[in-house]
Amino acid sequence: MADGTPHTDKSAPAAPTILVGRTREYTLDTLGPLLGAFQENMRAVLFHTVTEAELWKRGRTVRTDHILQDAPLFLGSAYDISQALTAAQRRKVNLDPQILALCLDECFTLRQLAQQHGLVAAVTSGSKAGRKSRTQQALRELRALRRSLLNSLRDALAAPAWAAVRQLVGKATRKTIADGSQRLADHVAALVRGASEDERLRLHAYNIGAERATELQAKVAEVRAVIAVAASPAPRVQQRKLDIQDGRVLFLMARIYRAFRAAQRENPAILLPEVRALAGILTTRPRSRPRKARSTAAPPAPPAGSNGAGASA
Repeated sequence: MADGTPHTDKSAPAAPTILVGRTREYTLDTLGPLLGAFQENMRAVLFHTVTEAELWKRGRTVRTDHILQDAPLFLGSAYDISQALTAAQRRKVNLDPQILALCLDECFTLRQLAQQHGLVAAVTSGSKAGRKSRTQQALRELRALRRSLLNSLRDALAAPAWAAVRQLVGKATRKTIADGSQRLADHVAALVRGASEDERLRLHAYNIGAERATELQAKVAEVRAVIAVAASPAPRVQQRKLDIQDGRVLFLMARIYRAFRAAQRENPAILLPEVRALAGILTTRPRSRPRKARSTAAPPAPPAGSNGAGASA
């Protein structure tokens, strides 16, 4: 659920955290190299057990910004805990590590949808002239970010690698700048992830990191959103689609948390992933209260001398 929507937020926690101790600070982008990749067919296999309606129902009760706020902390602490487990403890956590990477990928999708949702809402609220001005401004900002990143790469890369980047990006026309900039951002993100220690030092010398790739990706999303709105007044990102993506992330986070909680029941030394805004959702244990069996026995007979009326209050 996007911030500012009329849905009720039921995710406010009664207690701030569950994890004992402190974890490193993570962002979605810095988690990528740590959590690694996953098999794409795992996505379909895991979500086969839940319907779209169930995901929507789950997602519409939670604010998107709460999910994106908690996700890096949750996944980062789950990773740290997993790394610290002994072999015997690790066997008690019945969870494929790829699920952490899949959850991170779903978070990236959620972040992009949330950005587009907010941008479309902002653009559609203005006049036609205002939308045109916003489009031109977004294009200017995209060109500036792209040009700045290319200048840094030209200084950081050897001639063959720089030539490959120029060919990959192409020209910055109105029709091609978004696609070319997206390819540039993806290339830089991959470059940073796969860099050796020496290469990382050289990239850092020219301020080339995951943050700049993320910034460029966000600006590409903005340009695509404002251009889409300019072409058609109908929003391209529906609230339902955003709610369903909220539900997808929550679905995986719940599975991860449940695996660690079950392992902790067997070995109390195993910690739980950290949550804050979502503590009320992920840490609530389902209650199973058996329904009382309805008595089939006949009511007791009234005492002798009674006319059958109940006692007065």
